[in-house]
Amino acid sequence: MKRFFAVTAAVIITVAALLALIYFYHVNPGDNGPGIACMTYTVFGLYCAGCGLTRQLHHLLHGEFAVAFSYNPMGIIIWPVFLVMYVVFIRWVVFKKPLPKLPLWVVIVFTILLIIYMILRNIPYEPFCYLAPPK
Repeated sequence: MKRFFAVTAAVIITVAALLALIYFYHVNPGDNGPGIACMTYTVFGLYCAGCGLTRQLHHLLHGEFAVAFSYNPMGIIIWPVFLVMYVVFIRWVVFKKPLPKLPLWVVIVFTILLIIYMILRNIPYEPFCYLAPPK
């Protein structure tokens, strides 16, 4: 019974991800489309590490890599991490492969990099201002 729920969850997540990809292919959140409002930016006026990722996804799906990069340069690391997490999840749920052991230092280094990136992209002077998403 547990396996049924796990596989069902994997199917639901896969379908939701595919629907999201189709949606963001057709709808550009940067053109006043219904995007995801960032709470960090809304409340504090600061860009978080994820600001610009939905607009970046739209441009990545259209093969506009330079434009996509301008929305969130850290996306070249974040999107592959999401993809690896998805593949690991599917291997764990569907094929019963054990979850890999992630060393603590990897989590710490990644967290420190994200914090440094968030600080740098909010400095309004060159060259740091290029880390913020275009208006």
